[in-house]
Amino acid sequence: MIVTRFAPSPTGEPHIGNIRTALFAWMFAKKNGGEFFVRIEDTDKSREIPGAVQAIVESLEWLGLNYDKNLIFQSERLKIYKSYADKLVKSGWAYTCTCSEERLAQLREEQIKRKEPPMYDGNCRNKNIFRNAGTKNCVVRLKIPKDGATEFTDIVRGAVRFENKLIDDQVILKSDGYPTYHLANVVDDYEMVVTHVIRGEDWLSSTPKHLLIYKYLGLQPPVFAHLPMILGKDKSKLSKRHGAMPVLEYKRAGFLADAFLNYIALLGWHPVENPDCREAGREMLSRKEIIEQFSLERVQKSGAVFDPEKLTWMNGMYMRKLSRAELFEILQRFGAQYDESAKFVLEKIPEKNMDRAIGLVQERMRTLMDFAPLARFIIDLPEYDADMLIYKSADLTLARQALTALKKILEVIPEQNFTSDRIENDVSSLITEEKLSIGAVFHPLRIALTGLKDSPGPVETATALGKAESLRRITHALQKIR
Repeated sequence: MIVTRFAPSPTGEPHIGNIRTALFAWMFAKKNGGEFFVRIEDTDKSREIPGAVQAIVESLEWLGLNYDKNLIFQSERLKIYKSYADKLVKSGWAYTCTCSEERLAQLREEQIKRKEPPMYDGNCRNKNIFRNAGTKNCVVRLKIPKDGATEFTDIVRGAVRFENKLIDDQVILKSDGYPTYHLANVVDDYEMVVTHVIRGEDWLSSTPKHLLIYKYLGLQPPVFAHLPMILGKDKSKLSKRHGAMPVLEYKRAGFLADAFLNYIALLGWHPVENPDCREAGREMLSRKEIIEQFSLERVQKSGAVFDPEKLTWMNGMYMRKLSRAELFEILQRFGAQYDESAKFVLEKIPEKNMDRAIGLVQERMRTLMDFAPLARFIIDLPEYDADMLIYKSADLTLARQALTALKKILEVIPEQNFTSDRIENDVSSLITEEKLSIGAVFHPLRIALTGLKDSPGPVETATALGKAESLRRITHALQKIR
């Protein structure tokens, strides 16, 4: 059975790179009918941030990345790591090091002055210091071969080779008894029966160390797949200055989980290109389609560029695919959690007008946060200058003429017939009879109903506002130009 894992450290809210790794591991497991585990790598207590674990879980739950079994915490497995470290020491593949921090700092400084890569010099490598691994004031280091190379095949990057002489004698157990990432990572992946380790390429240089630990312990290593870096539009490593935020910030900013998942899935992977399929290469894919088409062989080696504008565009496309009822339910939850303005607007719109009100702004929304500013005019007509009622080279006299006629037309339409088709038909008749231009009629109507230069169409707005409110606003406009 295929087994993958996501192994974040609780040092803050997950960022896009973290979640992309989780997503790819999750997709690969689901595609192959396997299992996906989440392991919290909390062995560096000095960097742990309160609430980080909850943020990790919330991020996964938001995106629907369900994991199997319970969370695994490395801090609860210290005795297990120590036993493996002891085994490595006893078999001669690791050794106890008693070098002080001062000595190591001096060594590093001297190497940098000589323009050499900072590495441990093996001072304790052959001293056979017989002390229990993890004893105070000493660490355990992995004994790296001084010659040869460590080679492996990565699903994404192909054949990879590291010269052993360039690999440091890595600390695998610290003086406080906590393991470093390298030992804990190998032990946990082995005991969890992980078959495929999917992680960012920044861990590529750690892989030879891990392979040597597997070898020294006589364990079968998993298959490795190192994902490409995520870059900003300037092709440098993605950061806040590129507009990137922690994943949960996108949730709070009104992005839809399905849209976010779709976009992140395309960062470094592309779907199958079927020449017989008219939709080959399309970017908007359902969760089911993404899982069905996903393969690690189609993950690219080069960096993937994160484009906030494209993510926002895709989110808008997803929003337009929702039914009005679906969007209303989502907006209710979002308003209750994150957006008081959206909550306020929704509460003020009459229930009988809600469907049409949602329809007025849905096409123009790119995130859920757009709803309140776009829909505010429905419950609260903005103040506007009378000159805004003038269409192009016309004047206020023509605007008054058009609005007066429009008011008379709308007044005689029965409430139950106050529909877009009826309004459109009656206004079109007015335009024909009075020999007016379409703009000369619809422009002042739109301004009167919305008070905005950029707003939805006047007919749709009138039906969303209802007969009484539409007439009230037209009357208000006429009062401005009397």
